[in-house]
Amino acid sequence: MRRDGTTPRRAPARTALAAALALALLAALAPSAASYPGAPWFRPGVPYDDNFPDPNIVVHNGRYYAYGTSTGGAYLPVMVSDDLRTWVPRPAYDPGVPGIDDPYFNDALPQPAAWAADRPGAGRMSKEVWAPGVARINGRFVAFYAVRERLDRDRFCISVATSSSPIGPFVDNTSGPLVCDADPNGSNDPFPFVDPATGAAYLIWKSEGIPGSTPTRIWSRQLNGQGTGFAAGSQRHLLLQTDRAWEGNVIENPSMVRHAGTLHLFYSANEWQSAYYAIGHATCASPLHGCIKRGFDGIVHTSEGDRLGPGGPAPFVDLQNRLRLGYHAWNAPYTSYPAYPQCQSAGTCRSQGQRRLYVDFVLGSGTDIGIGRTNSFSDIPPGAFYTEPVRWLKARGITTGIGGGHRFGPDLPVTRGEMATFLWRLRGEPGTAAGQRFVDVRPGIFYDRPVRWLDENRITTGQGGSNRFAPDAPVTRGEMATFLWRLAGTPAPSGGQRFVDVRVGAFYDTAIRWLAQTGITTGVGGSNRFAPDARVTRGEMAAFLQRFDQRGL
Repeated sequence: MRRDGTTPRRAPARTALAAALALALLAALAPSAASYPGAPWFRPGVPYDDNFPDPNIVVHNGRYYAYGTSTGGAYLPVMVSDDLRTWVPRPAYDPGVPGIDDPYFNDALPQPAAWAADRPGAGRMSKEVWAPGVARINGRFVAFYAVRERLDRDRFCISVATSSSPIGPFVDNTSGPLVCDADPNGSNDPFPFVDPATGAAYLIWKSEGIPGSTPTRIWSRQLNGQGTGFAAGSQRHLLLQTDRAWEGNVIENPSMVRHAGTLHLFYSANEWQSAYYAIGHATCASPLHGCIKRGFDGIVHTSEGDRLGPGGPAPFVDLQNRLRLGYHAWNAPYTSYPAYPQCQSAGTCRSQGQRRLYVDFVLGSGTDIGIGRTNSFSDIPPGAFYTEPVRWLKARGITTGIGGGHRFGPDLPVTRGEMATFLWRLRGEPGTAAGQRFVDVRPGIFYDRPVRWLDENRITTGQGGSNRFAPDAPVTRGEMATFLWRLAGTPAPSGGQRFVDVRVGAFYDTAIRWLAQTGITTGVGGSNRFAPDARVTRGEMAAFLQRFDQRGL
């Protein structure tokens, strides 16, 4: 399920291409990505916030249901939540299976596929079950999951089980795999998608590939009306494959959602036991074709703060019709499960490495999105022209806010130092040479490197071409236009100047003509005036930057 390829990537806009290309060549088999001995007990009816990898979230009858890879004594752990913050494992029940008399039994999949391989001496949990995907299809709940097919090879195949309830029990009556690619390591990470636009159901999954030879691929195929097999005459279609340096040798955990007219495809990539594991994003023309990786080489969410190596993306539309993303991440500073003997007994390792469930907001819209723990700052009202741009700015890591990170200050003027920092982060925080030529930029201050980068790339020549940058001075709209135009490579606009208050030949004349031509600006209030000498507010800057980015500049 998780293979090799390690590439440093710690924030959405941070790349180190040379390191990425070198490290992506490394290949080594990783240990099992399933649960670990001593994983905290998945106790029925008691709130749970421990190990829960490869989540899948289903919304049904006003509640949220989360499914994960085997953990805490359950092949298919299921949790229920009313608020996406407190999750409670399903209650105990009697599965009616000979040999199971546990009064705390709450496994939603009592008996996985009979055809799957059994590990000797493993007791009831003799099979290896990973990465479930659940959907309601034709009035019942259908669970797809990967299970080890052979013990002599790291080979998994996909099976299917059904239930009348979202909490199970799910029954698997299959005599063989639903999907088992000829790829030596088989198939994994199934995700069922019911398209709300058509009602048709599809199964999305990955084939493992061979590092250095065959890329990992993500496939889709239409399901039949019952959701337990493929539609007659259907064929599998390739959606994505590994082709970016940051992905290393593997992309996996595909998941699809349609929201506000856009079909999103999320996936994980890189080495699962590392802080370089991250979440990618693409948009698709249909569930079967036309998928294009978006953002910075497709990457949309990386290690941040107390959450390392985010993966297993699980998109869904919440009860308020907002797009959300569930995923797992390691609890920092760990990026692997505990291995020392003291952690092999229950209850001793809760503070050690676990992949825990988190649910965040998907910010922005269409092809231009980001992932954020909150949907905005406290001073951003709904419906303002800058509301979505500021959410996008935050999700992309371009701003961290002011006042301890709780506010954005949309009506405050943007300083030249802040402007330099916004542009530098937008471009991925590129490296700079040592030495600051502007005498009024203090070494080590937050805008030191951004200003050096602006200078090295001729985006600024200083204030009036001098050796001063004036980092605390407010940015005018004319200066802002010039910065963006230079950032885009000083393209030549066509046509004349449509704004009556922009003097022909002024330093910002060409830049403003280009800004208008690209649609980044429509003037002040949509008028024939640009107000080049007016100050730019932080809210306006957010809108300008998002439009700039949306045009692929």
